[in-house]
Order: sequence, then structure tokens, then C-alpha cells
Amino acid sequence: MPSVDYDIIILGGGHNGLVASAYLAQAGLKVRLLERRDIL
Repeated sequence: MPSVDYDIIILGGGHNGLVASAYLAQAGLKVRLLERRDIL
């Protein structure tokens, strides 16, 4: 499995997690958002 590096990993795709990941991605960071459910 190839290694992937992220600047930040956010756990939880609730309102705050989605907003935070969007702002960080717009700022140029490589973001990984993890959610336990299939639907956000």
C-alpha cells in the first residue's frame, strides 16, 4: 500500500469538521476527512 502524507486529518464529518476541512483545503493544506458513516 502506498504511503500518503496529509498536513491534517480531521475525525468526524459533522458541521464543524466539514467547515474546518473546507477552510484548510482552501488554504492549500492537504486534508483527510474521516467519517464513520457512509453518508455525510
